[in-house]
Amino acid sequence: MNSSQFFFVSARIDKSLGVRELFDYLQDPHLVARFQHLCGVRGIFTTGSCNTPDENYPPRGSTVKPLRKNSLTGDVGQEFVIENRFLFYLFTLGTELGNELFYIIFFPFIMWNIDVLVGRRLVMVWVWVMYLGQCTKDLLRWSRPASPPVVKVEMFYNSEYSMPSTHAMSGTAIPFSLFFMTDGRWEYPSSLGFSLALCWCLLVCSSRIYMGMHSVLVSVHTLTFNKPMN
Repeated sequence: MNSSQFFFVSARIDKSLGVRELFDYLQDPHLVARFQHLCGVRGIFTTGSCNTPDENYPPRGSTVKPLRKNSLTGDVGQEFVIENRFLFYLFTLGTELGNELFYIIFFPFIMWNIDVLVGRRLVMVWVWVMYLGQCTKDLLRWSRPASPPVVKVEMFYNSEYSMPSTHAMSGTAIPFSLFFMTDGRWEYPSSLGFSLALCWCLLVCSSRIYMGMHSVLVSVHTLTFNKPMN
């Protein structure tokens, strides 16, 4: 091996190590815990973690329980402290935009009141997204972020695998499909439609990190995973 080949191989190794470090950093549950801490979520854990309230500076919020118990085990989870109720309700709304109840209301409303063709196409997009996402979960079998340090604001899906986030997939595919299907068909400014779709997407993806259901890596990778479908 000559010198040029040696430097080329060394550069490839350094690059792969850098990607691996970035991968591990984005997958780190402490990163999720820091995001929750920044948004005013404080865990009440018996062991120390970066999301445990400081005894010298007790939290100023109210103590609440996870939104819904685990769908398989019935586990209700641990109590936690909410210091920013606006962000709590905002991200709760964001995660509801990916739940079944929202789509049970949303799809019939579109088909019965606005546009049957667009409604049928959105249903087909949603079914394909959910099928592909759930199959990929069972193949990859990535676990949810560890708690502690992560606070489980939601427990309902905690027994499922993590990667990819079907909330983030549907929260990306549905608003942008709606935008691309109706741009030029319905009368509204294209910039407004794109901005609303982007806000919908970002709100759903960030809400899954806030809820403690996904790492930053899963939320970011789900966006790229979903891109070929749009």
